[in-house]
Amino acid sequence: MAMYKRSQCPMGRAGDCEQYNKAWPRMPLITLHRRKKETEPVAAPIDGSSRHRNRRSPKTRSDSSGEIGYYLPMENGRDPRRPPALMVACLLPWTADWRLDEQRFVQHVDEAMESGFRSLYILGTAGEGYALSDDDYREVVTLFADRTLGHDCRPQVGVIGLSMRHMIQRIQTAHDLGFRDFQISLPSWGALSEDETLLFFETVCSEFPDSDFLHYNLPRAKRLISGSEYRRIADRVPNLTATKNNCSREKTQDLLTAAPELQHFLLETNFVHGYAIGSCSLLCSVGLLFPKLTHELFAAGVANDHPIVVRISEFFQAFVRDVFTGCRTGLMDGAYDKIYLWLRDPDFSPLLLPPYQGLTRIEQARCREVYEARYQGIDQAGIDGIPTTLQSSGTLKNPD
Repeated sequence: MAMYKRSQCPMGRAGDCEQYNKAWPRMPLITLHRRKKETEPVAAPIDGSSRHRNRRSPKTRSDSSGEIGYYLPMENGRDPRRPPALMVACLLPWTADWRLDEQRFVQHVDEAMESGFRSLYILGTAGEGYALSDDDYREVVTLFADRTLGHDCRPQVGVIGLSMRHMIQRIQTAHDLGFRDFQISLPSWGALSEDETLLFFETVCSEFPDSDFLHYNLPRAKRLISGSEYRRIADRVPNLTATKNNCSREKTQDLLTAAPELQHFLLETNFVHGYAIGSCSLLCSVGLLFPKLTHELFAAGVANDHPIVVRISEFFQAFVRDVFTGCRTGLMDGAYDKIYLWLRDPDFSPLLLPPYQGLTRIEQARCREVYEARYQGIDQAGIDGIPTTLQSSGTLKNPD
């Protein structure tokens, strides 16, 4: 069985760290198809941007705000394999005849970067990565490549599938365009055993040794990976660099303490539990609706400013409860996340690809009524714009 050479280390640091020296000899290279080497990995910058040189010519983009990026050493001496970052999802607007609204999508990606976000990803659950045909997938990643590769950002492509081979083919499509950052979830037709899970990561990640992988850990995959299991996987798969989790305080602590080499992206709901434990990242579902507050939340976490983290987190959770009161529950993530974009831009379509359904027009109208009456304009002032009183129902109330 072929083995990785140390010169192929995707982290660009083999020989410098004992854990990598131990991990590399055990990591099999399972080659499903041959490919010319197209990129050379370079050291990861502290700003969270891409650490890979891609084949596209560099372009320039004004950056008035920039993204906060910090590399925090862990107390146990195990540093994460990638720096902390603030990440947001880019979603897909559909026309009435179910075609991608390319102009609106491009504008959406550009506005995300103009709002200071440098870690962007597409085709997760909210991004409907589960619903696309191969032609749709190719169209979306090609447009995303044109707007992000070569710019001052770290773009990531999500891959969701029932077949590991199909997932590898889709990764290859994006890899050929120049992407080196991928988000993967477990095949979910049947729950994988622990041995099958390890084989999945070894096979997929070793096929692209010049790329970084983030694992999307969610119940829809029919099993959740614990911190101790991540610890064993990380020892065998050096280019698995991150996870995405939305979990309880106890499970968040387990992830950060058992597998500190992985950068754990936490949602705004559990970032409040994770930042005080160790190095972690923020994935904010309302980030594009409240960009200033989202940047302030991440900065407060980095600075270990607990009162600010709690205040902004409680505001976000109150907003979500309030704006969706009376709406149906149990819909796909995109049914709710697209509403955030639609509230910001009424021309952004909140439709989901069939057979999945979004909110009804009546539900949408109620969401807009609540947003415009209670929340519009708060983000412009940042944390100073948050009302000081939060009612138990989640409705914000301005003091007299």
